[in-house]
Amino acid sequence: MLVGRIQGSHGVRGDLSVRFFFDRPPDLAEIPLLVDGNGDWLPLTLTDIRQHGRLWLVRVKGIDKREQLQSLAGRWLYADRPLLPDPPPGRFYSSDLIGLTVEEGDVPIGVVRDVIFTGSNEVYLVELTDGGELCVPALKSVVAGICLPRRRLTIRRRNQWLDDG
Repeated sequence: MLVGRIQGSHGVRGDLSVRFFFDRPPDLAEIPLLVDGNGDWLPLTLTDIRQHGRLWLVRVKGIDKREQLQSLAGRWLYADRPLLPDPPPGRFYSSDLIGLTVEEGDVPIGVVRDVIFTGSNEVYLVELTDGGELCVPALKSVVAGICLPRRRLTIRRRNQWLDDG
């Protein structure tokens, strides 16, 4: 499961700057993570995770040279979903949405195939039953509700939020 993106090294004390797509980054400390290394997977363990503005500063067990850390810039961080703590009540991990049936009102229109992280909000990539695709912004004005037990994501009518122009 995608949990973050490494922005680059920070300072001279061996910190990495990370943008997490995860509600509680400190929970990732000591959990084995994988970094997408341009086709190769590099195992990492984060320690000392602390907030720094909108980003987080972390230490990587066994790596403290700035050059090694900077080589990780732009890479994606992944965690094995079963190793993560359960999300708080009423919350979910983005990866939990993959495979949900998408309904417009009460009418099934497709299935969530991917979650895209844009920087401002997530976007759900929906494979439509007619063979097309729909990008659904994860905004309250667009998504009417998510019910994980029923495996449903309900959107508001597209004519209320989709700009045809």
